[in-house]
Amino acid sequence: APEFDVESIDLRFDLHDDYTFVKNKITMRPRNLEQVPGEIHLDGNTMELISVKLNKNNLASSDYTLTDQALTIPLNGEKEIILEI
Repeated sequence: APEFDVESIDLRFDLHDDYTFVKNKITMRPRNLEQVPGEIHLDGNTMELISVKLNKNNLASSDYTLTDQALTIPLNGEKEIILEI
């Protein structure tokens, strides 16, 4: 079962011949406020990140894990999450 309820998603695409620039702002809340998940895990192939913001705070690359298959961001008990990528 999903660990979060998504309240809103704002996706913007800038398409080019050899790449696509995607800007994503997602607002979500944990489904179970008694057991808030310890991380956000987003699947994606070969992502190149320009910036990551969690609740309006810029994250350094040391604040998350990026692999060829996924982006993982640790959480600290947040009850509302606004993620901007």
